[in-house]
Amino acid sequence: MNRVWIFAIALSFSLPVLPGEIIGNTYIGEKNGYIEIQSPGGKWQIVDREGQGPSIANLTVKDPIKGSRPTLLFQGIPKMGGITLDQIMQMIRTSVEQQGLELGPVEMKRYGGKQIATFNSTLTKQGIKVVMNTFICEGPKNFFMATGSAVEGAYEGAKPMFEEVIEKLKY
Repeated sequence: MNRVWIFAIALSFSLPVLPGEIIGNTYIGEKNGYIEIQSPGGKWQIVDREGQGPSIANLTVKDPIKGSRPTLLFQGIPKMGGITLDQIMQMIRTSVEQQGLELGPVEMKRYGGKQIATFNSTLTKQGIKVVMNTFICEGPKNFFMATGSAVEGAYEGAKPMFEEVIEKLKY
């Protein structure tokens, strides 16, 4: 892990923290730069995680999909020292790979009119396969990372729900 990444994470732990705010089906946070996360149709339970390192919010599907509750976790990464989206993406992919996950290719997609980098990864432990979608967004002051995860049997039902949240994301 390079020094810029380590410094960015250390700085995020040391900054004063104001909690986010949940209004109806929308989470609004400003610790990592302005972000607005919606729960389309109220399908997700939102938990404020600002103040817990780089975490912003956790979303959990309210109604189980094939017996499980997929999650979508949001984190902020400070934009420092001219770091680019490509560099952030490579650091995240390296970290994910070091944790033993299998990586899919990086794709650039448009959600809500904004260019967002995304990739899939999988992890199999004790015969259970978990599929994850990671989305990296570049805001004016910070990068935002959202990681959706679901057990293999629930993934196909969860994937459009992950994308629906990312489509409505404001930052």
